[in-house]
Amino acid sequence: MGNEVEQKSDQKSSIQLAKEHDINVENYQHPMSNLPWYWQWFHKIKRVVYLSCLFVPCASVSLAAYLTNIKSWKEYSLDMLVSTIEAAGCTFQKYGQWVSNRPDMFPQFLVEAMQKLCSHAPMHSEALTRAAFKESFGAEIEDIFEEFDLTPIASGTVAQVYRAKLKPEYALEDGTVRVAVKVRHPHVMQETFYDVDILYHFINLGSWFYKAFSVPFDRAQFVNLLQKQVDLTCEALNLQKFKENFASETQDGALAFPSFSDKFLSESVLVEGWATGKVLEDFFDAGKHAIQGTVDTLETLSQNIGDQITEAKRDMAVTIFDTAMKMFLRDNLMHGDLHAGNVMYNTETESMTVIDAGITCALDGTSSSENFVKFLHAMCTAKGEQLSESLLGMADAPPTLDREQFDLDIQQAIEMFMDPDTKRNKRGDGPVPVGDITGEVFRTLQRHQVYLHGDVTSLLMSIAMLEGLIEQLDPEFDMMAEAIPYIVRYKFDAVASIQGVNPSVGSGLLFRVLSGCGMI
Repeated sequence: MGNEVEQKSDQKSSIQLAKEHDINVENYQHPMSNLPWYWQWFHKIKRVVYLSCLFVPCASVSLAAYLTNIKSWKEYSLDMLVSTIEAAGCTFQKYGQWVSNRPDMFPQFLVEAMQKLCSHAPMHSEALTRAAFKESFGAEIEDIFEEFDLTPIASGTVAQVYRAKLKPEYALEDGTVRVAVKVRHPHVMQETFYDVDILYHFINLGSWFYKAFSVPFDRAQFVNLLQKQVDLTCEALNLQKFKENFASETQDGALAFPSFSDKFLSESVLVEGWATGKVLEDFFDAGKHAIQGTVDTLETLSQNIGDQITEAKRDMAVTIFDTAMKMFLRDNLMHGDLHAGNVMYNTETESMTVIDAGITCALDGTSSSENFVKFLHAMCTAKGEQLSESLLGMADAPPTLDREQFDLDIQQAIEMFMDPDTKRNKRGDGPVPVGDITGEVFRTLQRHQVYLHGDVTSLLMSIAMLEGLIEQLDPEFDMMAEAIPYIVRYKFDAVASIQGVNPSVGSGLLFRVLSGCGMI
């Protein structure tokens, strides 16, 4: 094996990496799309039958718990729901993760239940892992690694992760030999080919009973987005792009993206540098545990610990928000799965590592980008007509759309939660609830049969997940206010044009732009 594999050279650029591994993120072709139509229908019917058998018992128990209002039944039904979603596979688990990051849209008991899906999922066998290495590299695990713990340390929706140590001759570019090895679950290929379409109908059915489940999107584009995550070469390419985009931010060590091996890389295997620290979800209850453990012995010390943890979580929120804003406003490449299980924090070095970059979002074309900036500006300024105009510029609308009524409904969606005069939370406490406004806008779109383009929906859902994560870290963090400087900095021309300002005059008019955004 040592003679067959060339020694590792310098880390390739994202362009070189894409060419060498024939990675086409923009036009991903799912392997099962090449099957004859009758085989595709056979597999689809089989999935529908399987999922029906899976969810009918769960739905029956949940209905009984709802009708009887018995606490023990409710708890059992939630446990059953989580296990059912785990058994349903990758796509349903992804939707459950999104629900877990929306405490503003879903009941707390459901959010807490779905959080179990963020870092834990069913595991596949050792034999299947060995088969993946043999198929990908024509080699056994022992040929590549000095150490390989065959007990997975974690299992996600797409793959499971092992702790390992590379042989010295196969060390990563930076000399790292301690690695995390991601191996794709073999069953996700069939699941991601059909389940998004099935989930779309499931969500629409659920919206009849609970409106928060309504998420309008173009199915074809959204299916393609989620299917790309099963190809781990796409994730490696995303990681390399993030490392290039954030080259200056990562120099001081406060932010990092995992390094990886471009030699041992395939659709089903990804070898990454080991990221030290804890996932953020471990910090959410850390304050309560620390305080509870010391309150009986020393009240002052307990308060100090609580203050330190709160401050650390605020710093995490700032770092994550800064990273996310640069991703989609500066680089047009947003991490599409930014939940608490995909961000690690090292308390000793105070550094943050973003992992699991399988899903990314990017706006297609200049028109979508300009309309999205108008959308953000309208959200900040509570301008319903401008908001509806920007939405229609990023969506497909029926020819019979009642534009006047649509504008009115969008304005009402904003004013339900935000005072249009003060640009503050209508309740008068806390930051403006962006998630509540976005959720009501989504429901308005669905009522008028207006469907957002897939790239826009993906980005909005990523922002929704981001808000849920930040809210868990710092409930007082005002995303509306904090977003304004980023919008102006990276989209100055677009914001200036909205305000009727000639951007060529220069930054001397920045004051007027900020004033128009309601920031000063």
